[in-house]
Amino acid sequence: MTMHPRERHNQLSRRDFLVRAAGAAAALSGGGAMLAGCSSSTTAPASTTKKGELLGPGGLPLARPDKRVTLPLWEDPIASGLQPETGGTFTVFNYPAYLYKKLLKDFGKKYKVDVQYTSFDNISSGVQRLASGAVTPDVMEMTPDMLDLAVAGKLIKPLNLDYIPNLKKNVWPELVSPFYDVGSHYTVPYTCYATGIAWRTDKVKQDIAGMTQPWDIFWESQAYKGKVALLSEPRETIAMALLRKGHLNINTEDPKLINQAVADLKELNAICNIKVDDVQYQTIPEGTSWLHQAWSGDMIA
Repeated sequence: MTMHPRERHNQLSRRDFLVRAAGAAAALSGGGAMLAGCSSSTTAPASTTKKGELLGPGGLPLARPDKRVTLPLWEDPIASGLQPETGGTFTVFNYPAYLYKKLLKDFGKKYKVDVQYTSFDNISSGVQRLASGAVTPDVMEMTPDMLDLAVAGKLIKPLNLDYIPNLKKNVWPELVSPFYDVGSHYTVPYTCYATGIAWRTDKVKQDIAGMTQPWDIFWESQAYKGKVALLSEPRETIAMALLRKGHLNINTEDPKLINQAVADLKELNAICNIKVDDVQYQTIPEGTSWLHQAWSGDMIA
C-alpha cells in the first residue's frame, strides 16, 4: 500500500468509522479478544449489494478467489512523470523487524530521504492507528481482509502503476491483478508465506510432523502450559481451527463452522493458558514460547 510523499492524507471524513469498524472486527474475531472473551456466537447480519453480493465491513463487495473485486478509486492517482521528493522523511508502517535495516538505509541514501520504520502489533491495530491519525506512513503492509476498510475510509491512496514497472515484469501473473484488488488499484504484493507450527525440539516431546493432524498439538499441550501461543490474527487462528476439523474452505461463510472454530479455540485457555502474539521469531529462540503458530518466513529467517 502506498502514498506518495506529496500526498499524505489529512483529516479523513470517515476516520471515526474506520476506528470503530477496525475495533469491532478485532473484538469480534481477533485472536486475543476472541480467546479471552467472545460470546458463544459470531453470527452477524450480512449486508449485500442489489445483485446479492456479500459486502465486507467497509461496505464494499467481499472479495473471494471466485469473486474478483475491482475497488473504486476515491481519487485519481498522482500524475505520471514526477520526480521523487528528497530531503524529507519516508515512513514505513509494518510488523516489527519485517524489513532488512540495510535495505532501508540504502533506500534512504539512494533517494536522499530519512527512512523511519514504525511498527504495529497486528494488522487490526495497524488500521486503527492509521485511522486515528496516530501515524502517517508512506507505505504500509495491508492484508486482503482489511483492505476494504482502508479503501472505504480513504486511508490509502490509489497507485499510479507507471512508477511500478516491475509489477508486470517480475510478479506472478495471478498477483499482478489479484482477486482482492483487480487492476492493482491500491496494492502490490509484498510477500508470500505459509502458516504452520514452530516448536522447540528440546522442550516439545511429541513428533508433531508425524502426527495425523499436526494442528492437534495445540489441544494436546497441557504439559507446556504458559509456553504455547497463537498468532494474533483472526484469519490465521480461525483458519487453523477449521483446518484441524478438515474444513479446507477457510473462506467459509457458514456461521456454524465459524462458531465451532471459535469454541474450539476458546478451549485452549484451559488447556494451555494460550498466549497470542506475532513475535514467534523472538519468543521461540528465547524460550519464552515452546510451541507457536508461525509464519514460515519468520522461522526461516
